[in-house]
Amino acid sequence: MDSWAPATEAEAAMRDVLRAGDQEHYFRILARLDLLLPVSADSAGRRSPGWGTWSSDGRKIIDSSNLDRQSRGLSIYFFETGRLEQISDFSSPSMALLQDDRRGLFSLDGTIFIADTATLKRRSLFSVAPDKIIRFRLSRDNRWLYYILESTEADIWLLNHK
Repeated sequence: MDSWAPATEAEAAMRDVLRAGDQEHYFRILARLDLLLPVSADSAGRRSPGWGTWSSDGRKIIDSSNLDRQSRGLSIYFFETGRLEQISDFSSPSMALLQDDRRGLFSLDGTIFIADTATLKRRSLFSVAPDKIIRFRLSRDNRWLYYILESTEADIWLLNHK
């Protein structure tokens, strides 16, 4: 097999709208299908499973939900081989694959990390300590990184009563 290809028209349509980021159209497609989507009991009620990040060639997806219903954290699924590899033992609210489809970005404790999907090695890439990066997005051309910053400040006032 040279490359992964969708088995049905519905799979092709869902892949295309996920790549385009069109969530509304994705759910319209799902509404027309008889489909069961597994959601772990741990994630029910806490946060939405989120959107996986697809490679540009459609051969892999990175997701922070437990795709195999066992592991927790970021996982990468290779459609050609059916292999699921865990990148980290923690989940991330934001993730993005770079244009080379090999390296991905994710965040943990206010820091953005970069991971190689082939070697599964990761390292810190960007931090704004003591502030924290909550969520981020990468532009389509990979030139701009947009992020939401959480900053905490406090003033202490002393009052002398006479």
